[in-house]
Amino acid sequence: MLIVFPLLALSSTAGSAQTNLPFALSETGHTNDVSDVAVSDDGRFVATASYDNTVHIWSIGKKNLSKKAIVNCPEGLWKIAFSHSDEPVLLIVADTGFTVCNPSSGEMWSFETDDTGTEILSAAFSPCGGYVIATTSDGTATIHTVEGESVLKDGGYNFGKECWRYAKACDLNTELGTVAIASSNSVTVLNGRDRKEIKTPFHPAFIAFLSSGTKRNHYLVAVSRQGDVTLIDTTGRGACGRQVVSISARTPSVRFLSFIDNTLTLITGNATSPQLKHHTFTITMDADGVPILKHSNKTSSELFTYTSSFHSDSGSNSTSLAHGTSGGVSLSNNGSECVSFKLPGRPPKTTPAAWSSTAGLVAGHYIDRTLKTSHLALWHCTPSQLLEPYNSLNKNIR
Repeated sequence: MLIVFPLLALSSTAGSAQTNLPFALSETGHTNDVSDVAVSDDGRFVATASYDNTVHIWSIGKKNLSKKAIVNCPEGLWKIAFSHSDEPVLLIVADTGFTVCNPSSGEMWSFETDDTGTEILSAAFSPCGGYVIATTSDGTATIHTVEGESVLKDGGYNFGKECWRYAKACDLNTELGTVAIASSNSVTVLNGRDRKEIKTPFHPAFIAFLSSGTKRNHYLVAVSRQGDVTLIDTTGRGACGRQVVSISARTPSVRFLSFIDNTLTLITGNATSPQLKHHTFTITMDADGVPILKHSNKTSSELFTYTSSFHSDSGSNSTSLAHGTSGGVSLSNNGSECVSFKLPGRPPKTTPAAWSSTAGLVAGHYIDRTLKTSHLALWHCTPSQLLEPYNSLNKNIR
């Protein structure tokens, strides 16, 4: 059912023109800490999710923010994300269901689990942004169009194994009409009435098809919770998992993962050590036209020490991350910190952060300790600036 949520006639807050401050700054109105921030690729919208179980959606002006809508959510709200599509829609994920809403039209629909304790383990947009792919703790994979229509027969497919939360255990290749679903040490591939099960060298917690436009787009990239990475030929003709890259036998669990434009980014680490590793996997073709993985990594004891959340984007043929720090927001390019954005007033605690290279916008949330108020801040930054020396950016951006 499509529901039109109300548009709020609230006044906007102009950003400060002082050096080191964001171009747009506004109180959020949340009554609890903000857990996630998202920016649309077209630069029109920014959204904040809070532990008060609401999502606030904002329109972005040249020098201000104006609140467009508030969406009430069930308890356990833990993720928001905009689709990478011409008409961005927002995915809101909670423990017991997810909601898709269109900020432009005001339409939204929801998917809810049953009342037997089943929870959402993962939910994400397909690369084209036209579908929502989700897995639940009862071992069911579901795929819906962004308009709410179920793609899989009988509403879902049982894969019988819990996946890694925040990852994606199923994916859809719209060009081939193929659905791939991860299970224990295998991937099930559905195409019309055809079904095949392909054995994998490890339990894949995350799978994704190579980008459209790639001649080998029938291949999947698969990742385990420990950071093992391989490529899978979903036709079943090629050697599955012929190349497996294991980050380390002692590698702690993956804390962050993104796969954009055939570039895989992993952040690994554990709760007892502030030292994290930034891993980048790029996919190239060998002489026979078979995709191969190229791995590089960088260790940093300072870059991610205070990080509570990561948001990845792809720009200028590199993968960059926005991450909250103890004093603001930083962008790193392939593991090296290159731009830092300071927040006003006293340094706040670690802030949720997001950025879009397409929109050239960085967003961050912070709490003013003196006034005890919640704020959303926006800065301008383009992907080309990430390739410049950090010192040359100080006078232009900070």
